[in-house]
Amino acid sequence: MDPSLVNLASNWTRVGGCPFEEILQVKSADPDVFLRPTLNELLNQDKAILLKKGDCTECFEIHIQLIPEYKIQAISFISNITKVEIFQGKMEEYLKTLYGTLEKEDDDIVDEDFKTYRYDLEVEKSGITDVAIKFLSSADEVCIFGIQVQIAPNPNGITTLVSNCINYDNVQSILQSSNTGSLASEKCTQLLNIFAKSKCPSKFRSESSEKLKAFDMKVVNEASSIQTYIDHRLNKMEERLNEHLTCIEKKQTEIVDCLIKLLEKLESK
Repeated sequence: MDPSLVNLASNWTRVGGCPFEEILQVKSADPDVFLRPTLNELLNQDKAILLKKGDCTECFEIHIQLIPEYKIQAISFISNITKVEIFQGKMEEYLKTLYGTLEKEDDDIVDEDFKTYRYDLEVEKSGITDVAIKFLSSADEVCIFGIQVQIAPNPNGITTLVSNCINYDNVQSILQSSNTGSLASEKCTQLLNIFAKSKCPSKFRSESSEKLKAFDMKVVNEASSIQTYIDHRLNKMEERLNEHLTCIEKKQTEIVDCLIKLLEKLESK
C-alpha cells in the first residue's frame, strides 16, 4: 500500500534509526477479519527508530491520521515500553489501556537489560481515521522496532467528500407547499432549520502533509461526480414525496366528502 495514505506525527525527537516518516508499514486488510501479522512481518531492522524526550515534558505519543477514503482496521507494533493508552477519532476519545506481550528470542532466554513488548490493536468502531498512542513510561528514550497499520475501505468516507448532502431549499419548499398544516410538518421544519445552522462535514485536509494536499486535488475532482449523483437521487426522492403528499391530500378530501354526505343524510331524516 502507498505510505502517503497515512500522516504520522510525534511529540518527541528522532535521534537514531530510519527517518520518522518511514517507520510505518501500511497494509490492506479484510474489513471483517483481523489477521495478526507474524513477528517476521512486523520486525524490520530498516524501519526501527529511537526517539528521545529532549525538552518535551509529556509522554511520548504517536498520532496516526488516515485519508477519509480508508479507515484504520488494526495497528500492531513492537516497543520497549510496557504500557500504552489508545485514543481514537479526531477528538481523541479514550479507547483503552494496553499492556504489551513480552517478546522472546527463544523459549528460555530473556534479555533483562532490554525487553521488547508487542501490541496488537483491532479498531472495532467503524470509520475511524485517527488514532493516537500514548506510551506510558518515565523513560527518556523510546524504541520502536516495527509498526504496521492495516487499513480497509471506509464506509463513511463518502460523507466526508461531500460538503452539502441535503438540498435545504427544495425540502423547505415541499414543506411550505403542503396544505396539511400538521404538527409533524412543523417539527420537520424545525429540524431542517437546525440542520441548516449546523456545520456539514467538509473534505478532509491535512495542512501538515504535502502528500495529503496532493491527494486532496484528486478528491475535489471525484467529489463533483459524487455530488451530481446524490443530487439526482434526492430529486427522485422529492418527486416521490410530492406524489405521496398529493395522495394523502386526495384521501383526506374523499374522507371529508364522505362525512359531509353522511351528515346531510342524517339531517334530512
